[in-house]
Amino acid sequence: MLNLIKVNVLTFFDLHKLINAKTNKEFFYAIARLLFLLLLLSFFSISIYKIIEPNIKEYKEAEILFIILGQYMAIISSFLIASNIQKIDDLLFKFKDYNLLFSLPIKKHKIFLSKLITLYIFNMIYTIVFMISPYIIYVRNSDVSIYFHIIYFITLFIIPLVPIMISTILGIIFTTISNLFKERKIINLMLTLIMFLFMLAFSYNMFSNTKETVDDAMELLDTFNKMYPLTKLYVEILIYNNMKSLILFILIPIILFIIYILIINKFHTKIYNLINNYKTKKLLKLKFNKHSKIISLYNKELKTYTSSNMYVMNTTLGSILFTIIVFLYIFLDKDDLTSIIGNINLRYIIENYAPILMGSFCLLNSTTASSISMEKRTINIIKSLPIKRSTLYLSKIMVNMTVSIPFIILNGTLLNYYLNPNNYIKTMMYVTPILYQLNISMLGLYLNLKYPSYEYKSDVQIIKQSIPAIFTLIIGVFMAVSPFSNMKVKIPSNFFVWIHTTRIIFYNLILFLCLLFNKSYKKDD
Repeated sequence: MLNLIKVNVLTFFDLHKLINAKTNKEFFYAIARLLFLLLLLSFFSISIYKIIEPNIKEYKEAEILFIILGQYMAIISSFLIASNIQKIDDLLFKFKDYNLLFSLPIKKHKIFLSKLITLYIFNMIYTIVFMISPYIIYVRNSDVSIYFHIIYFITLFIIPLVPIMISTILGIIFTTISNLFKERKIINLMLTLIMFLFMLAFSYNMFSNTKETVDDAMELLDTFNKMYPLTKLYVEILIYNNMKSLILFILIPIILFIIYILIINKFHTKIYNLINNYKTKKLLKLKFNKHSKIISLYNKELKTYTSSNMYVMNTTLGSILFTIIVFLYIFLDKDDLTSIIGNINLRYIIENYAPILMGSFCLLNSTTASSISMEKRTINIIKSLPIKRSTLYLSKIMVNMTVSIPFIILNGTLLNYYLNPNNYIKTMMYVTPILYQLNISMLGLYLNLKYPSYEYKSDVQIIKQSIPAIFTLIIGVFMAVSPFSNMKVKIPSNFFVWIHTTRIIFYNLILFLCLLFNKSYKKDD
């Protein structure tokens, strides 16, 4: 089983490409990818530190700094649940090498446990990255004993257990419910989206409650505990050295996890059949519609895109978040909005630079960064078709635009109605975000053409961990933040929108030329 775990971990994180690199180029790409992953995780951890930092003085004066430990333990648990729901099917029940592994003389429970341990390791990485900042802040601002350090890191290994169990149950329930409908993928996506929004609201409650009830720490702790059990136990262990709480905190998740393993292992085949048993039409009707090449390719790309919930969720996150921000802006007053987003003057930015802000969130949506790699089995067939590269590129970009434009129209219309800006801004409320979305679409496509990857066992590797996906995200975030890096200087709205829209048009022309003269996607590859 250790060999299976080793293989799973190496392939899941693409470390096998580093170990088995045949050329210096392959080795360099593997190192670069690993370094970027580490930098991304470091950036994430530093961002959490920056979020907590403004409240440190207030917490210390009220002597309730320990609240951040329970608060962030509950938040990482909710994050793991939302994140795992998208992965649970692919990692535990629908993994690509399912038939191959179960045909080998290996006991089924060993295969399942190896996959489960891989998922646990993945969750542990997130947990450590997320919880290291509260740990550093608390240690630097409090007198702690050796016991605290030891127990803190022991409890880190317990935190992911409950989220894995909850996400597995929810994942099975969502898939089973969606299988009752013909449009099962849409139903599953809707259920996953609802869960994501629920977890987002849960995290918001964590932050907003902290700022509202700072005078009564224990009541606040009880509030956290109602939202997520074990929170109060966790704080009692670290702050009051409560051995009874420590025993309960360790035993309850471990016992439940053992029961979970036994049940899943025993009914693994039945669960596999259950989640793969979906309705089909009783009578197969072959219907041929004659379409142009571009429409046919577009339909194929759209079908590939909607076949993976993880693909959809990760490439619509920016649009969903901005839609939430727009509704918060409309329905909340200034103080409530400030309590959610902190010291950032978001209301001022929305009221003066809304087209650029909306475009910045569009830079977080790139379906094209994974679109070439997602071809995998059909790549040779597509290359053999009598179609131009430009037609294929356009079909992939069209999918990205199809996903984002409805959000742009919705948010642009709402903001135009409530802000009532001048005619230029009203027009750019639609034009600018579309240009931004076109930019990230071409960038993601270009990077995926330069660095395609067809050797993967899970969609997670391509959608979240591939070089094109990471590069596109980093560049997108940088481009999204850069226009608002210096808000001390007040720039007229029209000029601000014009200059940044012109900038993105210039970038689009460069990317268009890069795609036009790109030779990476050749028929003899």
